[in-house]
This record gives sequence, structure tokens and C-alpha cells, in this order.
Amino acid sequence: MLFRLFIVLAVLCLVQAIRQSCGRLRRKCGVNAQCSGKSCVCNRDFLGQPLVQCVPHGYFQCVVQADPHVTAYEKANANLNFPCKYRLTRVQTPLAGGVPGLAFCSFEVFGFNEIINGRYYTSGMEVSLAIGDFANQYFKQQDFIKFDINELGVESSDGGRAEWGHGASSTFNGIEVQCKFDEHHRFAILAIPRCQFSARFRPYNTAEVNIPQSQVPAISIVTGPQTIFGETHLGRYPNSLCGETKRQGDGPDLYDNRAQELGLKSRHQALLYDALDQNLTQESFLEDFTNFVLQDKDTCQATVDEFLECGTQEQKSKAIRLCFNVLSTRRIAKCLGISALSAFRACVEAVCSDRADGCEKYFEVLGNLDCKGPRKVKKFCR
Repeated sequence: MLFRLFIVLAVLCLVQAIRQSCGRLRRKCGVNAQCSGKSCVCNRDFLGQPLVQCVPHGYFQCVVQADPHVTAYEKANANLNFPCKYRLTRVQTPLAGGVPGLAFCSFEVFGFNEIINGRYYTSGMEVSLAIGDFANQYFKQQDFIKFDINELGVESSDGGRAEWGHGASSTFNGIEVQCKFDEHHRFAILAIPRCQFSARFRPYNTAEVNIPQSQVPAISIVTGPQTIFGETHLGRYPNSLCGETKRQGDGPDLYDNRAQELGLKSRHQALLYDALDQNLTQESFLEDFTNFVLQDKDTCQATVDEFLECGTQEQKSKAIRLCFNVLSTRRIAKCLGISALSAFRACVEAVCSDRADGCEKYFEVLGNLDCKGPRKVKKFCR
């Protein structure tokens, strides 16, 4: 009797799991989304990325999802095959309850990627927050706070910590900061309601290594309708991959136009070029966090430095055109793992500074793992 009851319960659980999944890949739909036919779609009066999060009309959203696709504020979309740190956005929002035009919140968000089984996924994010209230004459260096978010939880530069699954609320300059966890959608959430800002992070599920991720790893940045764009060059594309809005001239063709400007073959190449050209220091304010979210911090930094040494835009574009497939071709990336970045760096060196030395290092990386790289790189190095 107990055995039959167990079987019935198991079947009911399986049926419930199937009902909650959507489409051939059995994805689970995101926040404010539902399955319709074989696809996840946003609920009525919501827009966005239904596998991750849909938001009310009028809100701005930038998303990095799956392996990974960056979707900018104005819906430009491209893949980012880069297992390192990159800047996503830098914006300002009004501070609710403050003097209009004199009280605001400033945010800067960075993403981190990792490479798993030949694909790239988000491994963490860093958020910098500043509260400015010029009506009350305060805006100092100590008015900045940083948050690191990964699969372990949320940690702040003032020593605060919220472990995964255990929400916490604190104040910064008198403003409530919420660290929450959505267990159903597997999100860690940093939210500042008075700033109309939230950032969500969903980690890679290590229990689904050999099957499609039922809930795609993701970063979702959402800001309110009164978000202020265009205040700083660091907030503009290409310095921030999310770009800005159509009011600043951005649109769905943002990455395609950039590829044409740089003489590159695709928007995916353009996004990799710009992530490298941001010239970011490849670390966070927490050493343990950096080591957790970056599989090879030193090679990330060396690759960024090597790209900078290319000097001219023409040389950098040449390096991207030749070396891009070392990172983007799944067969190669799967064989090399994180060493794909070392091979890519060596390829860039061969183009930009020392052909003989770069090619030697490139073939050494491939040889150590018995992998084959792109034919055009082999031809270039002959």
C-alpha cells in the first residue's frame, strides 16, 4: 500500500514538473511570464525576456541570459563569448522623497562570465550604488557602496552579507536596501525601492550540466521610467554594453552598426571587441568573490592588456576577426575549456605585437590539450 502511494506521489510530482516546463527544452518561464503553446511569453501588460523576467511597460531592462545573449535597453541583441568581467550599465535614477532634480541614485553594474562545457554563462555581478542629495549638501566618497552577487548570496563593501535563501534588509544613507531571494525562480535580488532599481542574478545549475538549463543563468537589470541616461560617457555604448535609449540614438541595430563601424563581420564580434576595449581591471573589491566568479583572473587581465597593446582600432579589429572563433566555436571552446582564453590571448599577441611568439604560445596551448583551432589562425601562423 505504501509502495503504491509512493508511486502515485512520484507520478503527480512528475506531471507537475512537466506542466511547469515549456517547449522542447522544458524551460521554466521567468518572472511575470507563462507558457503559451511551446514558448514562454510575458504576461499581459508586461514586456521583456520571458525566460528571465518581464517588467511593466515604461520600465527599462537590460538582460544577460543563457550562453550568454546580451539584450540592451533598446533590444539590441548579441552573444558575448568572454569569460571575464565587463561593464553593463551606468545610470542615474531620481531618489523618491528627495527634492526633484537635486536628489538621485547612481548605479554601475558589472557582469562576470564563466565557460562551462564550451558555453559561456553568467557567474556573478557587481553593483556600485551612490546616493546624492544636493539639497542637503552631501555626496562624498563614503557615499558609495558596492555589492557582489553570486550563487553564494550577496555581500557588501560595508561588511554586510546575506547568504543564499536568507533575505536581509539594511539602510545606506537612510535609504532601504533589500537583499532578497526568489527560490521559485532561483534569483538573488538586490533592490532599492526608493531608487526604482533592482538587479537579479541566477547562477548556472550544476545539476544540469549535460542537459539544457531549465532556468537559464541570467542577470536582469531593471530601472524605473524616470531613469536618467546620457549623464556620463561611461554610461554610453560601447563603454556600457547595455547602451542607452532611443532618446540618445540607440536602437535594436546598436551592435550591428558598431560592427560596421569597426569593420567586423558580426555584432557578436563587436560585443567582444567592446568588452575587451573597456579595459577593466579584472577583479572585484572582494578577493574571494573574484576567485569564485573568474576561472582565470590573471589570464583575463593579461588578455585585456594584450588587446590594449594592439594600439589602433584597425589592428584590434584585425585581431578580433582572426581570433574570434577560438572563443566562439563551441567545439574548440569545449575542448580547451578556460584555456580557450589563453589561446585567444596568444592569437591576439600574434596579430598585434609578436607574431612568432604569439603563434608559438597559441600552438602550445592547443597541443597541451590535443585540440584543433580555427583553420584561418593556423594559416596565419604558417
